[in-house]
Formats: sequence, structure tokens, C-alpha cells
Amino acid sequence: MATRAVYSFTGFPGAPVRHLYLHHDGYPTGAAWRFATALREQQELAAFLAAFLRTQPGAEPSAAPELAADADYRY
Repeated sequence: MATRAVYSFTGFPGAPVRHLYLHHDGYPTGAAWRFATALREQQELAAFLAAFLRTQPGAEPSAAPELAADADYRY
């Protein structure tokens, strides 16, 4: 079953606000797994957003979290 989520990132160099939409595993434990995967891949704090993007190839960019009206979760 698809549990959709929007992940919003702010305060990263070169990307003041970035929203990503993922159409599955958006429940809290799935999100925790995504964040943990990105944290293992990052080399420094500023690289977290890049690591998250690299480890979530199915992420779709979104201009605003409201555009994903079917999202069950927002992080």
C-alpha cells in the first residue's frame, strides 16, 4: 500500500527551501529509515540534503508541499 509523504528541507546552502514527494513508505518508521540512510551517506551536515537526494532516487521535486494533496505525512 502506498503511504505518500512530502519531505521539506530548509536552511541548506544553495537550496533555501526544497520539497520532495515520495509515493511510498511515508509512514513515520519509513521516514526514519530514509533519514537514517541519508545520515549514513553524508560526509558533513551541509551534505545531508544531497545525501537524501542521492539515496532516494524515486523522490520527485515539488514547488510546495500543498501540491501533493494526497500525501499522508509531511516532514
